[in-house]
Amino acid sequence: MLKAPGQMRMLGYQAMAHGAQSMQFFQMKQSYSGIEKFHGAIISHSGREDTRAFKEITSMGEELKRLSKSGILQSDKLPSKVAMIFDWNNYWANAELNATSRNYINKLLAYYQAIARQHVNIDLVAPTADLSQYKLVVAPFMYMVTKQDRENLKRYVQQGGILLTGAFSGMVNENDNVYLGGYPGGLRKLTGIWIEELDHLDQGKHIPVRMADGVVQGGGLDEVIHLENAKAVAVYEGKYYAGTPAVTVNDFGQGKVFHVGTYLDQNGLQAVIRNAFSAAGITGHALQAAATVDCTVRQNDQTRYYFFVNTTPAGQVVANPVPGAQDLLSEEKTGKQINLGGYGVAILAVER
Repeated sequence: MLKAPGQMRMLGYQAMAHGAQSMQFFQMKQSYSGIEKFHGAIISHSGREDTRAFKEITSMGEELKRLSKSGILQSDKLPSKVAMIFDWNNYWANAELNATSRNYINKLLAYYQAIARQHVNIDLVAPTADLSQYKLVVAPFMYMVTKQDRENLKRYVQQGGILLTGAFSGMVNENDNVYLGGYPGGLRKLTGIWIEELDHLDQGKHIPVRMADGVVQGGGLDEVIHLENAKAVAVYEGKYYAGTPAVTVNDFGQGKVFHVGTYLDQNGLQAVIRNAFSAAGITGHALQAAATVDCTVRQNDQTRYYFFVNTTPAGQVVANPVPGAQDLLSEEKTGKQINLGGYGVAILAVER
C-alpha cells in the first residue's frame, strides 16, 4: 500500500521510539526486472530526485544528523514490564490448521494493540525465555505447548508472575498431537479449567460476553468452560452455554493465570488487560494521549527522551508532561500542549 505523505517518517520514528538505533530502507533503486521490480524505492524507475519519496527520505536524513548529536542513539527504551510470547513452532503449527479465524499473527496483534493502547511497553519473547523480569506475560494463542514451555510458565507463575492465555491454547504437544484427558491439556493445571467443547462461530457472527463493567463481544471460537480451581471473570450471554465462563482467573502458587476463552473485541480485550495489569501492579508511564498516539520513553544517564507519534492522518493534541522541554525535531520549546499534525512526531529532551 502506498504510504501517505509523512507516514513513512512517522513509521521510522515509531521504530526509533521502541528501541531502533537506525532507519534503513529497501530499496535504494527500483530494479527493472525480477519479482520486486515494482517494489517501492528511494529512487524510482524515473531516476529523478524531485519525487515525493526521495525528498521525504533526504529530509529525514537531515533530521537524523541533528538527532545524532543529541545523545539519543546512546539511549535505550525503558525496561518492559510486559512480555508477549511469540513462538515460531506455534506459527507453523497454526498455519497447518488452515483456518483464518485462528490466524496466529492476527491474534497476537489484537492483544498487542490492547496493551499498547494503555501506553505500556511490550517485549516479544520465546516461551522458554527467562520471564522473571516481567510482571505480566501474555500468551494469546499458545496452541502448541511443549513440556519445556509448560515448566517455564509454571515456574514463572509459581514465583508470583501473572500469565494471560488466550483461546485454543494448550491443545497439542511438540509433535502436534492432542493432549488427551481434556482441554487445555498442556495448560489445564495452570488455568484451573476444563474445556468440554469448542464452538466455531461463522465469520462475522458474535456472542455477547458480560464483564464486570459491561457487555462486550466474543466470536470466532468459543470454549465451553468448566471451572476446576479457577473463578469466572466474565460469562457468555448467548447460545446454549449462556452463563458459563468466558474469561477466568486461577490462583497458582504466588501468581495468577487469566484465561480468555473466546476471541474478544478490543473493548473486551482492554478490559481483561486492565484486570491483568491490576493483578500485576502495572501502571503506564503517566503520558496522557489518545490511543492512536504512540507515547514512549527512552533514556540514558543524562537525558530522558519523550516520543509522541501520531499514527493517524488527523491532527492530535497531547498534554505535555514536561512543559518547556525542547522538541528535538522542530528545535522549539514546547508549552503545556503538544500539537501533532497528521502523522506528526515530537521528541522532547529533558535532563534527568
